Amino acid sequence: MEERHSGLVLGFFEKRREKKIIAEFMKLEEKQKIAVVLSCFDSELMNGGLCQFFINDTRLYAPYVAGYLNIVGAKEISSRFTNFVESNGIDLNDLSSFKCRSLEEFSAQYKRYPFDDFDNFYYEQNEVCSVLSLSEKYLLGE
Repeated sequence: MEERHSGLVLGFFEKRREKKIIAEFMKLEEKQKIAVVLSCFDSELMNGGLCQFFINDTRLYAPYVAGYLNIVGAKEISSRFTNFVESNGIDLNDLSSFKCRSLEEFSAQYKRYPFDDFDNFYYEQNEVCSVLSLSEKYLLGE
């Protein structure tokens, strides 16, 4: 019973934190939103791949990724991201199944979908076509 109670308390605070993250995000101007989302996306992918992006709080930005990638000109990455999500039946508005409470759960997430396919494609992008490079050009108005 105590374990269930602590899970409910954790869940309450987790939801509260997530709502605060989104509320603060919604206050940003459009270019700031693009910078935040794509910076988080790239950082997570370069550190642990798409699965890590979905596991961490950055998953809250997932519904914006494809659109923002298109805006900055990363159309092929956007297309591959959308195809990956659709072909694997991933609901970007509900990534709660990616939440992990242990290292074992974290490791198991990487086996759920063929993340390596998307990750390898992402890593193969040359510097000029990288998300950070395209984002920078867009944000600077180049």
